[in-house]
Amino acid sequence: MWQLVRVLCHMQLWFSDGDPIKKIRGGQNVSSRAIVEHTGFLDLTEFRSGSSDLAIDANGALLSLRRWARAPSSCPGLDVAVPLLNLTLRVTDDGAFDLGFYALPDAVSDCYTTTPASGKLKPLPQVSEHDAAYIRHMIEHKYVPYNNIPDAPGKTVEEIRAIGRRLFPFTRHSFELAMSVYDWTTASFIRLVFMKIFQYTGIDPPPYPLDSESIAEQIWATNWSYYTPHNASYMRSFLMTPADSLASVKAQLANVSAELHRFSEVQNRLLGAAFRAVPRTAVLAKPRLYSGQLDIYQLGLAHFGIEFLECPLNAGPLGRELVTPFDDALASYAAVGRTVTTKMVWSFTDSLEDAMHYSNGIVLVAEPGEESWVWDAAAYITPLSDDSKKIEYTFAPGTRFVVKKVERVTVSDKPIVVITVQPEAAVARKTARRRRRVSLTLMLNVRHVFAISLFLPAAAFLLTLFFPQLLDFSATPQKPVAQDASSSPEQSSTTTSIMSSVRRAAPLIFPAKGRHTATVIFTHGLGDSGAGWADAVERWRHKPQLSEVKFILPNAPVIPITINNGYPMPGWFDVTSLGAAITSIESKLNEDKDGILESRKYLHSLIQAEVAAGIPTERVLLGGFSQGGAMSIFAGLTAPFKIAGIVGMSSWLLLHQTDQMIRYPLAQGSERLLKAMGYDVTLKTYSGMEHNACLEELDEVEAFIKSRLPPQGN
Repeated sequence: MWQLVRVLCHMQLWFSDGDPIKKIRGGQNVSSRAIVEHTGFLDLTEFRSGSSDLAIDANGALLSLRRWARAPSSCPGLDVAVPLLNLTLRVTDDGAFDLGFYALPDAVSDCYTTTPASGKLKPLPQVSEHDAAYIRHMIEHKYVPYNNIPDAPGKTVEEIRAIGRRLFPFTRHSFELAMSVYDWTTASFIRLVFMKIFQYTGIDPPPYPLDSESIAEQIWATNWSYYTPHNASYMRSFLMTPADSLASVKAQLANVSAELHRFSEVQNRLLGAAFRAVPRTAVLAKPRLYSGQLDIYQLGLAHFGIEFLECPLNAGPLGRELVTPFDDALASYAAVGRTVTTKMVWSFTDSLEDAMHYSNGIVLVAEPGEESWVWDAAAYITPLSDDSKKIEYTFAPGTRFVVKKVERVTVSDKPIVVITVQPEAAVARKTARRRRRVSLTLMLNVRHVFAISLFLPAAAFLLTLFFPQLLDFSATPQKPVAQDASSSPEQSSTTTSIMSSVRRAAPLIFPAKGRHTATVIFTHGLGDSGAGWADAVERWRHKPQLSEVKFILPNAPVIPITINNGYPMPGWFDVTSLGAAITSIESKLNEDKDGILESRKYLHSLIQAEVAAGIPTERVLLGGFSQGGAMSIFAGLTAPFKIAGIVGMSSWLLLHQTDQMIRYPLAQGSERLLKAMGYDVTLKTYSGMEHNACLEELDEVEAFIKSRLPPQGN
């Protein structure tokens, strides 16, 4: 936690939480936004590593306290010496800032090195007087917000006005900004989507001409709950009256098209300004965001490609229908490695399950920039939503995304295309350059660690293991929680394993679809969580031959990781080096033996809990990816009982002088060693996959699980 106790600034300063400047703020992975009148924003995001290190990211510059490597043991921990950090902030008229510590105790100064932070404020968005006046006019005439919301609690005008004053105190148009965002969260978003994606943006000058035929057809085709062309509120959002035919919609659209176009352009500009102004979210708090597309049910895959400025159809000619084959878009301007620019607002949530609810064949997965501390391009707008339970992050029109990966999967017998994208933000690039100038980099974020691993060659091997030993019940088993077989995945709050003093989040559990006769325990890699493999499990568990299998996705504890400069992240054991030069199984490395054994004990306790629930160990299979796969191999090989098998994806052998770089020779060496021990091993390789998982590999894992855990029937 931290507190501003000294502020040197000629301009007025606010925080977007609306509380006094000197209020205590912060906390692990919490980002707070300061707003400086006429000047800009300062995002302060706190990260701590146990009691020995901390950092506050300030627009990419790092204010840090780090314990000296040879500090005496008598040095106090930061949680004891400075549980609350007192900070000083200086802001100049040109938007430069300096952030530092105020009056640190001598015991801290003697034991810790300090690094102040300096940088520039993020610029305030400009709000046009004409745009604000226009939206006020639409509010006065009750076109904004959406009338008669039937399926959400909504907000009063005074509630919206108050939130606007809190979030946008830098402008006298705070109400207009707030109302524009609120209106977006209602069914008005349909208007804003149609009026953007059906523009010929390649035909200058603006305002760009419209594919009016498609807009009219989509309005007429709307048949979603209360929202139909026969509904007065829905049609009023398009400046129209209820229609009883497509011809009526076309005739009305011809009359209001110019005004509707202006309405859309003004509101989208205000949305862009509001999105830039709301507080940011720490990437370690939300490492991924998800969006179900296309999120208007009558739009098909053929409309996905027209959402981007790069679509060739944007150049016309006028009258040509704006629709393009989905696979053509993915093979050309929206292919992996290409950059696309959105024509419309993209809306995301923090839950894959919620995204699937809105999916019309596509799920977008947004990952932050590799050097990002906060989601610079994503705006958290739930405080202004018509439904406070609806988690929503938005990217403004004109946001550029790099297409990182495209996968085709089946979820609940429904084909889904999963497209992973990464916002291309100038802020992230500037942050990277600024960090390189800092003499001491304190930590790597989750995505940075993943970025390092993505360059490592991958191997996956499947091992069928048979152990002669009998089960040792000397340890007290965990009592399983009774669950309905048809229920959704469950995850309880943070708990403490009975086998360990290490605190960790409880596993994510997917009950068997039918009678429970077998269990798969699958462990994630470094920096990930059990939820990161939920989509793969959903792919597997809906197969009839796996209907008797319960899936458990454990969560590693959050521990200091040496290659992360000692900062905490989810890990099954500490990783001290990536060791790029070590490629053989015989190479030596000082592994975290205690951490490995602790995690093994935890995995064994999960197996024992399944035994206590009536599942034989021969019907339990261990698996995992990367570090999690290594733990599964080690836990399975050294278990005092026989299990069904082990799956190690991009993994290696632990406590055998192996290196953490998962190079292909390590997989080959692991295979040779295990075969020499008498184990039945199958090594699988996938060309060009790198340190990742591919659909072919997931299919082979599925086949292996089926072979080791065949259904037993009734």
